[in-house]
Amino acid sequence: MLPTLAHEQVMNMKNMLDHEVDHPQLHDHLVNAFGPNYNKAEIKKTVDRLAGGAFDIGSTNAPNTGEYAGVAAKTSSNARTARVGITEAFHKLTPEAQAGALLHEASHAIALTKDYFGPDAHNHIDSLKSENGKTEGTKSGYAHTDLDHLKQHASDVMHKNADSYRVFGHTATHGLAKPLPPIEVKPQHPCHSKSDGKDCSLQ
Repeated sequence: MLPTLAHEQVMNMKNMLDHEVDHPQLHDHLVNAFGPNYNKAEIKKTVDRLAGGAFDIGSTNAPNTGEYAGVAAKTSSNARTARVGITEAFHKLTPEAQAGALLHEASHAIALTKDYFGPDAHNHIDSLKSENGKTEGTKSGYAHTDLDHLKQHASDVMHKNADSYRVFGHTATHGLAKPLPPIEVKPQHPCHSKSDGKDCSLQ
């Protein structure tokens, strides 16, 4: 099972999908996370798998080097297993950002979601075109990069996008008005030790 905050977000998504009559804004949440041509049946399958699934945790404090350089967490998988590694950077995120990162990785590990989409069969988009009609290259499904573009041009496959579940989990828990928290490092307290003459014992 996911840690408390991430699990809460999964169950809030599931509750909205299971009880649509009680959640008249469900459509708005799904458009916000997946785009106007969302596939609700496939989204529900993924959320149900997240609610009942499990995955292996590898390292819980991996150094941010090599394959873990620049990431808070990463999923490694093969044909039989998937394992999520948590890095040093993860522990510098806010609790809400940690929940989102875990939800993103859980969707990879449990539901085989993706981060990148392009105009080829491997990325499941037959034609990803710009406004001038030219075929574009691969786009990132992360909320802070190309998700808005993908929602506009490839909404029908965004149920395969990992970060869309991070977005949906956030709005299902906090509402559509609250901005998605950035994946940012917590500010370090100015008092690190007593070596600089400051008494940190009460801070």
